[in-house]
Amino acid sequence: MYHGRVKLPVGAAPLASLACLSLAGACSGGGTRHVEIVLVAPDVPSGCGVPAGAQRADLFALGDFVEVGESGAADAPLTTARFPPTTRALRLAVLGPASATIGIGRSASFEASTLDDGGQVALLIGPPRGFCQVAPMAQARRRPTVARAGAGVLVVGGIDSQGGPVGVGEWYDPARGAFVLLPQAPFDDLRGASAVTLADGRVLITWQDGFQLYDPGAQRFGDPTLAAGVDLHSFGQAVQLADGRVLVAGGCEQRDALPPCAASTAAAIFDPESARFTRARALALARADGAAWLDGDGRVLLLGGFGDDAAPAAEGEGWQEDASVTLPTGPLGASAALPVGGWIAGFAPAGQPGGAVASLYGPLGAAGGARSAVVPRAGTTMTTLDDGAVLVVGGTDAAAPASVPEAELYRAHSARFEPLTLAPGALAGRRREHAAIRLDDGSVLIVGGVGAGEVRADAWIYRHDVTGPWSSLPAQIFAVGGTPLVLPFDAVAAHVEPGTPAQLVVTAQALRAGALGGWALLAGPLYADVTLSATLTVSTGAGAAALLGLTSAGDYLAVTLQPGQPISVAPVARGILGAPLCEGSVALADDALTLSLHALRVERRGPTLRVDLDGASVLSCEGVAGARGAVGFGVVGGAGSELRLASVEAVR
Repeated sequence: MYHGRVKLPVGAAPLASLACLSLAGACSGGGTRHVEIVLVAPDVPSGCGVPAGAQRADLFALGDFVEVGESGAADAPLTTARFPPTTRALRLAVLGPASATIGIGRSASFEASTLDDGGQVALLIGPPRGFCQVAPMAQARRRPTVARAGAGVLVVGGIDSQGGPVGVGEWYDPARGAFVLLPQAPFDDLRGASAVTLADGRVLITWQDGFQLYDPGAQRFGDPTLAAGVDLHSFGQAVQLADGRVLVAGGCEQRDALPPCAASTAAAIFDPESARFTRARALALARADGAAWLDGDGRVLLLGGFGDDAAPAAEGEGWQEDASVTLPTGPLGASAALPVGGWIAGFAPAGQPGGAVASLYGPLGAAGGARSAVVPRAGTTMTTLDDGAVLVVGGTDAAAPASVPEAELYRAHSARFEPLTLAPGALAGRRREHAAIRLDDGSVLIVGGVGAGEVRADAWIYRHDVTGPWSSLPAQIFAVGGTPLVLPFDAVAAHVEPGTPAQLVVTAQALRAGALGGWALLAGPLYADVTLSATLTVSTGAGAAALLGLTSAGDYLAVTLQPGQPISVAPVARGILGAPLCEGSVALADDALTLSLHALRVERRGPTLRVDLDGASVLSCEGVAGARGAVGFGVVGGAGSELRLASVEAVR
């Protein structure tokens, strides 16, 4: 039998740091494995860590099970004998007066069964929906280049206070809340460099005419290499393709230029296996200092930045190796991918008058819509959070008053922006030309930039909530003005219709790929084995699908129910529906899912998949493989077909 023991001294002053998790019998030979849970507490003003006034602590184990945990006084040991050896993450809530939650934390994913005796799991505690400070970088820099590298973040390049290049590299260590100055310097001028984390964990860094690779395991940079036979430029756009290669496109045409600059149309593809570039089909539109995103069918969406005339680009581009399409967007300064597929992009590029409009761009060619932000911004960042919200930080506008909020949130379930109320001194005031990137524990690291008239070296963490890949969510129901963690792929067109019960209405669009016209997903958790249930109905002639293991808008397992057809289970890869893995023996009646609400239940346990409709078994099959991913429900049918959801639940 496995036992766990947690001791969490989060009360008074030597609060700091350790908890002890013991898993009896988890080691070979029946020994006891002791695991230290380290509470990260950077020694800086406004630093992250256990907050003052802590009275109670709640600690939970997460994994492919309903979360388990214990709670107790913050100044006393907290023990449990119930933490499973299959624990994959921990979450912590610190309660203060009146049982208010004053601090939260979540670990990155780990496997308890593989941790060595005496191993450590780090937890950083921050204020809910708030910012706290971690140790600063060694070098102040604006426009830094950042990329995920191992458990932390690689920071290179950027521009110093004199306008010159920053020639040192740093690595943010989330287990310490501090930066490590890398002993080996990267290429000496990485202003406007692009960085992409490869499938094998290495980081590809590109700049004008050259590239190098960073190995996070060895914390070493490879030799700077001339990219022979291709044109690479600074301030280009880079994105990993579905097959693991990397597209690097555009950038400033003139050497050593800074945005706004005349942009290039050059494009090249990097092959990680050969470590070589080959020339790719040029962009249809010149672009520098924009963003590149991969769509579910393999197409690359390029947004924002500057064009060949150094003016803000007014159009986006859908790029493929054999063709391109353009789309009107207006000037865009920042963008972020949404977990349901698609993107939100808006505001204005750095150095331009602030913009307060953001637009949604749906996956697979779906239409979007414009939304108004809280205030105009230029030079801001947008970062997607685990629950589907998007964090907007910084940016400046000459006409904006000093009271402009430093940050705001885009809420994907409602397609609306809302201000964030920050504690005094959070983020040390407004900043621009910084970088922001999400960490494995769901928090967001904000580094560098320009604020208070100077180039900054400080770094901050935003802690939103503890939703994550191992979360257990309650059943989701809908109400006008509510905040369910069910995100429709088109939040502009979707709406909650009042009634008893209220229903989330998802309307299909004519997409260019895939088996569905629209969908709604549970935001945050990822599932392998799952029991997925919904009460739903569809419009006449439409069908419904349960989505399992969704890793992108074009990759998932679809359990499809259509009028007049047998229930089927089939994979969708890069937007293409594959052959059925199994089918039911009886075709559904034409009105099987219409007229009134119906209860659909899909259970996957290993290779076994079972489907019940209104309590009756309608499908059972073996040998159904699938990835760990998001889950949800979709509408099958032409544009205008409707899926109506009254409730959704996923149980591990």
